[in-house]
Amino acid sequence: MNYFGNDTEAVTVGGLTLENGIGEVLIHGADTIRRDGDSLFRIRAFIQRLTEIESALMRDLDGDGPASTEIVPPAVVDNPFA
Repeated sequence: MNYFGNDTEAVTVGGLTLENGIGEVLIHGADTIRRDGDSLFRIRAFIQRLTEIESALMRDLDGDGPASTEIVPPAVVDNPFA
């Protein structure tokens, strides 16, 4: 896929769709990860797509990498449905 280069391509991995756009990639959908081989396959396929997106970003940034390399962990909240 030509990530960030057109708005005509999309790929689905499990229940998640990665929709290409000019200057952006939209990820939407939902999937359930279980302790089974199918889930492992989908995770690996999704990671591969994310790695491709990362490579496209790195090329767009002239190989300089992101402006910030600090990884900020997401906030942990209580499950409102529990």
